[in-house]
Amino acid sequence: MYLTLELLKMTLKTSPIPTRNWKNSKDPVTERDRKRKESQQSVDRRIHYLWFHFLKLCLELESIGHVFEKKGGGGKIIQGKGIPVKVNWDVYVGWDLENLRGMKFNEWYYGDNKCDLFNEGFFKYSGRPQYHSLVKKFNVLIEYMNGDKSSYEKEMDLCEKIIKEYQQERFERLQRTDSKTGKPLNREVLDYKRIVKGDIKDCEQMILSICEGRFPKRNIF
Repeated sequence: MYLTLELLKMTLKTSPIPTRNWKNSKDPVTERDRKRKESQQSVDRRIHYLWFHFLKLCLELESIGHVFEKKGGGGKIIQGKGIPVKVNWDVYVGWDLENLRGMKFNEWYYGDNKCDLFNEGFFKYSGRPQYHSLVKKFNVLIEYMNGDKSSYEKEMDLCEKIIKEYQQERFERLQRTDSKTGKPLNREVLDYKRIVKGDIKDCEQMILSICEGRFPKRNIF
């Protein structure tokens, strides 16, 4: 078990990735999302888009000296075992890290042919990244860090709000269904804090991996 976010009053400048209207199949955004999957180039670009945003988050966490703390039995912090967020700038030569945080994706990706960084084979994502799941984890971490966790009750309220309000559409899109009936499982009986902390831990794994030039994740803890 790990204490992931100790700076309770921290507010990140990085913004969550906006939620789209996934329910309406006639919605032009949904149709555009479907067409993206028809081209490998479009699929790759979406992963590069996420890599870019995760890296911006890594750079911000590094700038504030953020550390992912480790906890032992009983939830006690193990001193000296924390892992600082530190981007390997030597790995990201050519990425223009000095200016990346202030840039939008298309400006960065096409403005100086940064897309060639991926085409040249130096940066390849591993496995089969699930775009919507990665976006959800990214957003959950930001919303949790920026939310009110000043008490146990407020932390519980925040976790429930993240699932029921902030990321409702993404959680519904990804939620598990009953294998027999095909109906969504009842999320009312689930532990909101456990779900949120699980996404946060996964996101931390990705952040530490991205710091070393690997995406979407590698087991660190």
